[in-house]
Amino acid sequence: MSDDIREIRHFHMACGLGGGARGFNQGQARIGSMVARFRCLGGIDVDPAAIADFERLAGVRGTCMDLFSADQYTAFHGRPPPDGWREATTTDIIAAAAGERPHIVFSSFPCKGFSGLLSEKTSGGEKYQALNALTLRGMWLVLEAWKDDPVELLIFENVPRIATRGRWLLDQITGLLRHYGYAYAETKHNCGELGGLSQSRERFLLVARHKEKVPPFLYEAPKRPLRGVGEVLDRLWLPGDERGGPMHRVPKLQWKTWVRLAFVEAGSDWRSLNKLAIENGQLRDYAIVPEAELRSGALGVLAWDQHAGVVQGESLPSNGTFAVADPRETGGHEGNLGVTPYDEPAGTVKGKSGPTNGKFAVADPRIEGEHHRGTKGVTRWEDPSVTVTGNGRPHSGGFSVADPRIHNAHPKAVHHGVRSWDKPAPTIKGDVSVGTGPYAVADPRGELWGSGQGGVTKWEEPAPTVTTQRSPLQGKFSVADPRTGGPKMNRIYRIVGWDHTTPAVTGPGGAANGMCVADPRPPTEHADSKYRVTTYDEPAGSVIAASGTGNGAFAVADPRAPPSPGYKKIKYKVAAMDDPSLAVMGASTSGNGAFAVADPRMMSPGEHTNKLRVTPYDQPSRAVIGTNRGPGSGALVVADPRPEAFKNGRQHFETGAHYGVLGWDQHANAVTASGQADNGAWSVADPRMPALTDNLVCVIRALDGTWHRPFTTLELAALQSLFDPEDAFELTGQADSLWRERIGNAVPSAAAAAIASTMGRTLLLAWSGESFMLSNDAVWVRPLEIALAVDTSNQIPDWAEA
Repeated sequence: MSDDIREIRHFHMACGLGGGARGFNQGQARIGSMVARFRCLGGIDVDPAAIADFERLAGVRGTCMDLFSADQYTAFHGRPPPDGWREATTTDIIAAAAGERPHIVFSSFPCKGFSGLLSEKTSGGEKYQALNALTLRGMWLVLEAWKDDPVELLIFENVPRIATRGRWLLDQITGLLRHYGYAYAETKHNCGELGGLSQSRERFLLVARHKEKVPPFLYEAPKRPLRGVGEVLDRLWLPGDERGGPMHRVPKLQWKTWVRLAFVEAGSDWRSLNKLAIENGQLRDYAIVPEAELRSGALGVLAWDQHAGVVQGESLPSNGTFAVADPRETGGHEGNLGVTPYDEPAGTVKGKSGPTNGKFAVADPRIEGEHHRGTKGVTRWEDPSVTVTGNGRPHSGGFSVADPRIHNAHPKAVHHGVRSWDKPAPTIKGDVSVGTGPYAVADPRGELWGSGQGGVTKWEEPAPTVTTQRSPLQGKFSVADPRTGGPKMNRIYRIVGWDHTTPAVTGPGGAANGMCVADPRPPTEHADSKYRVTTYDEPAGSVIAASGTGNGAFAVADPRAPPSPGYKKIKYKVAAMDDPSLAVMGASTSGNGAFAVADPRMMSPGEHTNKLRVTPYDQPSRAVIGTNRGPGSGALVVADPRPEAFKNGRQHFETGAHYGVLGWDQHANAVTASGQADNGAWSVADPRMPALTDNLVCVIRALDGTWHRPFTTLELAALQSLFDPEDAFELTGQADSLWRERIGNAVPSAAAAAIASTMGRTLLLAWSGESFMLSNDAVWVRPLEIALAVDTSNQIPDWAEA
């Protein structure tokens, strides 16, 4: 028997870019031999770009029309309508549906006035109240346009908060529905579960059926499990790939936003940043370095699974990436600097058993006992202290005590305290600053109260509701992407932990290039002992058996003025030429007296003509004798007056480009055969480490090895199921901000298809004369007799009161 094809026509109010219409076209329904075929009649929206997108996605003509009344227009725009503007009428609605009557009308009016992104005060203003009232006017136009032949099924979609902020409007809308003969139900559904999406999208749905034309149950669409975002995004190209088109570019964010996203744990939000240690506005335990500097040529280290470069004539680490990072735990480090486990035998003791030529260190697990009772020892609380000697410092004995007493036992321990959530706070006195008592409370409420700003979604988890917001700081719109592909440029950065090695520093490796690491270690405990210099008016430390500088503060900073005439008779003095030398004692080194003489005599041409002499440029060099051992064996060096660098007080030497560094915007000189750093300006000062407020696109590899980044516009459209990820997709216009707003307002096509399929089965039942169908699905709108027996039309759902 051939199928009985029944056409189901649908029409869309405030249709947006057509996500709902596209989904309804994909609806499927069958009852026996009756098969539904869905056809879109059209849609209405005030945005011309949205209508252009609607016509592309729905495959039918759309109508650009303002549904405001004149008063609503004035209240929303703050000015009267322009000349030529007129209010939409029911005739306009019928014309937008191509003069045909639909079986289903889907309405998705603007939700900004009901959204939690607006404060209660702002949403209650005249502007947004006019926008909210558009829902009531739009529903009235639909009911009035086809009042002589009512539409079988109506569905109205909006944000969940409409049930509280828009209660007064819903009451009027449901009153209209009852007047025109409809049974209805107010429900809240997760469109992600209806469509099997990779996002969680809670929405309010008001569903109505005409009681005379559709007597059967209207069942809910079946729920499906949410999917991870990776299931959708993995079918797309990597962000920035030209094949993805202009909608697949990574949004430009401020540098500080990129850094913050990198430290957000996958699946969490901005609260992950509270775990970081910040000192003077800088990260204490991490540094960020360009990825290109890690393994990018000279002094580079290759990963274990990478191919080495071509081995040329001289394969030194300084001219290529010839070193390999060996990840093997055993077998590869059995020699120098090895550490033997405590329960294994040591290697053979050779002639010289230093740590650098064999495995002669041992990992000693013994803590207690006599093994650590000496230098810098810590005495247990219940044990007596050792004898205090003349120099009782921590590095010379166990003079410290491990105090096990609980901090809170101190009478002043309430300062800066944090009270448990279930304990009362103390009496609030005159001064309630943090330092005066435990007035802070540890809040255990966790995720329930988190706003999710700056959140990063795990690859295998669903994304939150796709809204019109564009910034990662306004919601959990970033993803931990394990595909960190793309070109290795200076805009690719890596976070290096304090306990990890830093890359080889090539080129300008100063603090501006992120090669410095903030040392979190506390100040040395020997600040008052080793290598310390005592001020002039302080006593020096006790001189013990070995009084080297490394044993204590034995040096004195002398603030006295330049030496007096009598002061020059001490060590290391140089006697004048006409002064007698001091008496030569047993040991006449310069450290024992003034035995050196300053010779003011000018040398004549014939004097000092041999060792260490420099021959003038215009004179012949001395004859080279049997051994030419350099300047020490004769005047074999020539003073060359030609370089400009040595003229006029060496001014040219200062600017002659020796060890020179060129600015980023300067041209380099011609590279000679021997272009070394010490013979020309061959280095470049690279300023590309961005400023905090620079807007740019980056790949920052987070601590978990993934790329924490915001979703691209194309990915948001894919999460809304607006297109098949394997097909090309593009919206009207060129602005990411407008694209994202239309995508966020869209009804997910997959969710709309699920709703259409359920409504299609209900219509086929009604047209076949059936009034009941066995189903495990919950009932959306009950039949007439049950609706009369259990009338819930005037009741506010429990969830709407929350």
